[in-house]
Amino acid sequence: MLPHAGTDTKIWRETVALGAELKSLRDVSGSTVAADVAILLDHDSVWAQDHPAQPTDRLKPVEVIKEWHAALWRAGITCDIARPEHDLSGYRLVVAPSLYLVSDEGAANLESFVAAGGVALVGPYSGIVDPHDRVRLGGYPGAFRDLLGVSVEEFFPLAEPIALAGGGVGRIWSEQARLTTAKALDTYRDGRPAWTRNEWGGGTAHYLTTLPADLSPIMARVCEEAGVTPAAQAPPGVEVVRRTHPDGRSYLFAINHTDEDAVVEKAVVPAGAVTVIRT
Repeated sequence: MLPHAGTDTKIWRETVALGAELKSLRDVSGSTVAADVAILLDHDSVWAQDHPAQPTDRLKPVEVIKEWHAALWRAGITCDIARPEHDLSGYRLVVAPSLYLVSDEGAANLESFVAAGGVALVGPYSGIVDPHDRVRLGGYPGAFRDLLGVSVEEFFPLAEPIALAGGGVGRIWSEQARLTTAKALDTYRDGRPAWTRNEWGGGTAHYLTTLPADLSPIMARVCEEAGVTPAAQAPPGVEVVRRTHPDGRSYLFAINHTDEDAVVEKAVVPAGAVTVIRT
């Protein structure tokens, strides 16, 4: 940060200004971010699903995970990334966008989370194989069949988007599923389940048999069911995260990704800037 030209330079002056700004935030030190939502990610699952011997090469796990994260981001929801075997007890909502491969421990962990009162949202083509990439016998969706309350008989990759009865559109993937203990919240036009909800212990598990073109209404539904809300109300494109001290002091970090000034908690957040709000 000290350039060859020395201290009489733009870079050095900006470095000093940044240091002074960070010094003014010393009270934030020691605070932490507590997320109510976890996104499950397993790299072994990603690598296994990326193998060319799959029903389609268009169902790309990393892209699906990014889409689900983006839907939560647009809703103003802070989330963690966690392995399926991670302690999930501190979360209200756990989403598994693309978990083709899952261990017995990971599957049991998600079941326990839901049974204890949590809400889960599982994406299509999940729970299919074990950690050795061996297909789980007994029917799809394999490890999650009982938790989700559905039985999938066939996979149908889509060449074109498909209309849903609820007015949305599914794309890339669909499944021939029948309900066992779950109820359908949305279907394809031919009546096949597209979005299901199953009660499990004290919680609920949702399942998507396709990739909706618009995840927003589904994320809104599961977040409401789980009691998950944004850290603060903010205009679109303004990211807000709350950091909290053990003594209860908290701060809102508002990051304005837009070209227009925005207002969060009565504080002005300049375009393209970060504002810290004491609450």
